[in-house]
Amino acid sequence: MTFPTRTDYGVVSAALILELLPVVKFSDLGESEITENCAVCLYDFEGDDEIRRLTNCRHIFHRSCLDRWMDHDQKTCPLCRTRVFPEDLQDSLNENLWEAAGIFDYYGE
Repeated sequence: MTFPTRTDYGVVSAALILELLPVVKFSDLGESEITENCAVCLYDFEGDDEIRRLTNCRHIFHRSCLDRWMDHDQKTCPLCRTRVFPEDLQDSLNENLWEAAGIFDYYGE
């Protein structure tokens, strides 16, 4: 019987990332943050469109476009390929998940 190692769970899942990324209306974004269109679908953003803004690079995308991207287990920005969250934040999330699952002590770390 083979047990998963800690490195098998070394990155935050795309599903968890989506839970942590806020959704805002395009009309609620400040003028300095506005780009004309979504780099995934190339459609212009409009007032009531639901938008996700990435934490690290601050790029914005339609919620459905970014969700579809993350459904393919992508954890980087579709535009610049920067990690969605800074590495130290991902490490912290991973540690908390391992501790909550009781796996941290199981592997003797």
